[in-house]
Amino acid sequence: MMAIAFMVVTNFGAWAQADARTDAGTQNARTLKLNVEKVELTVGDTMELKVEDAAKTASSLNASNDAKTARVEWKSSNKEIVTVDAKGVIRGVKEGKATVTASSGGKEGKCEVVVVTKEKKAATRN
Repeated sequence: MMAIAFMVVTNFGAWAQADARTDAGTQNARTLKLNVEKVELTVGDTMELKVEDAAKTASSLNASNDAKTARVEWKSSNKEIVTVDAKGVIRGVKEGKATVTASSGGKEGKCEVVVVTKEKKAATRN
């Protein structure tokens, strides 16, 4: 009886490990890697976010393997804090926090953006 119980526990552990590996692989397959994951901007400043290894990303998104044709959609979680254009250029609008998301071909990448005033930035340097 103990041998049967041991086999069940052992097999359950193997299933749990296989599920964990599958979930991790699925998560990586759904993620776009951005050049920056977290950034602090001053109100009025701009910065360009990019999908890293765009050629590799493009090959997984379209048959032509042309990075120029891989369409990436950019969104801000709060346009009153930070805006983002179609090329991934973000601009700090007013003080606060927002998340910029890049999505393409069912994959997604995120960048946390903290926007501060010039006065606050100067005060933290002193």
